[in-house]
Amino acid sequence: MSKTVMSNNGLTKCNPLSKTSDCTFPYSDFTPTFPASICLNIDEKMPIIMIKKPIFLMIMANFAGHYFPPLSLFTSFIYINVIIALINLKLYKINFRLTAIYNFILLIVNDLLIRYYAGGNHDSVGMALCTVMFCLGFIISVIIMSTYSLTNFKESKLEKISNFNVVIIGTFITATFYYFVNTTI
Repeated sequence: MSKTVMSNNGLTKCNPLSKTSDCTFPYSDFTPTFPASICLNIDEKMPIIMIKKPIFLMIMANFAGHYFPPLSLFTSFIYINVIIALINLKLYKINFRLTAIYNFILLIVNDLLIRYYAGGNHDSVGMALCTVMFCLGFIISVIIMSTYSLTNFKESKLEKISNFNVVIIGTFITATFYYFVNTTI
């Protein structure tokens, strides 16, 4: 279904499902369905600096939590949601689906860093605080991502529904993963 077009560099592939590509879909009376309707549009590159900054902030917060464990335990749901809501805001506009997946990975990695590095694994009170703070941060972040998925005015209703489905599926996968990781600790 992809066609080849001439560019200044020679022959390049044209992806009609890409948001950045200027080629048209070759079959006007055919509407692409699954899996094209939930395509992640990986050809849209996320700037590396926008991906590194949240990871750096999360590592620094957990590094501070190594020396001051209550700081990391009690503020984890705040700084992870600041990262998800504010710092990753530009990433949502570039590619919502990859950003949502990236945010769920950040949530799990942050919880694992708190448990194993920042002192949340020493006693049952610390483990309970880790669980409570993860659940609180997880609920708030799912609300934030659900709101962002439904309020992007430039996208069609199908893309909004697809974005919302990514958030719902990511929520179930993250909760299931957290349940199995939390029961083995």
